[in-house]
Amino acid sequence: MQQPAIAPLYESRSFEDAWFALARRIGGPAAAAVPAGSFAEWLPVAASGLLAAGRGTLTAGASEEDIAGFMEARGWRIAGPETPAAFWQGLRRVGAWVDVPHVERSPADLLGPGIEHFSLCPDPLLRDVRKLTGTHVEPLAVYTGPPGPADENNAAKAAPDTYPLRLLLFDTNTLWGGRTALTPLMLEMTGHRQDVAWDSWVEIHPETAARLRIEEGDQVRLESPVGSLVTRALVAPVVPVDVVAMPRGLGHRDFGRFANGVGANPLPLVPPRTDAWTGAPVLAALVRITRAPE
Repeated sequence: MQQPAIAPLYESRSFEDAWFALARRIGGPAAAAVPAGSFAEWLPVAASGLLAAGRGTLTAGASEEDIAGFMEARGWRIAGPETPAAFWQGLRRVGAWVDVPHVERSPADLLGPGIEHFSLCPDPLLRDVRKLTGTHVEPLAVYTGPPGPADENNAAKAAPDTYPLRLLLFDTNTLWGGRTALTPLMLEMTGHRQDVAWDSWVEIHPETAARLRIEEGDQVRLESPVGSLVTRALVAPVVPVDVVAMPRGLGHRDFGRFANGVGANPLPLVPPRTDAWTGAPVLAALVRITRAPE
């Protein structure tokens, strides 16, 4: 939780209060689904449910969270506020309540129905081990996905040399995944560590850049089996030789006059797929990179 830093200006309100007001105007089941009063008035009531659960702890850091989890796993609970009012004041002060998961789940529960392949060792490693030892080694642990689905990079697998690099996407603390790209100040500081402003870039290892005759600042074309874009190259030894990395958050087409048309959006390069365990989108793809015509 975070406390408000300044009082609201004019008639502005939080998203939650706007949602509450809209639901009340709609009426019927929508109005019945929202609590009475403002969001700030409802929060202490909701927080009292955390206290009543008899689990978790108020925490202000990772070490406290680890200690709480260690204690709960052994049947102990760290002492804390005992009344709803004291709990609410403590939650406002430290900003976080943590309930450390302690229920063990089997691999079958995590993988879900119909998913049977699970290997701790990737196939190339298993082949090397079998060759060196002369014995059969069973795969024991890296999840390989549900059996039989079409792979999103079939085009790349059919011609491994066509897309030899892995594209990884990352977020900057200025763009916040694109949510602050409509702010001129944030665009001015887009890549302040990379000395890049009002533009996107792709990071490439010096050895890879030399092999492909790409220099710092060159316009380059990134292509995957599902899309392509043009951006500038940034030679960076922090990425592996077989990887290129690009920030998310630019390339908007309808996000206000400052964000529109600034930089390139790397998401269309990524085939649509989700992680089978978490359901989260996988922000990675196989790509190739070439110098773009000036």
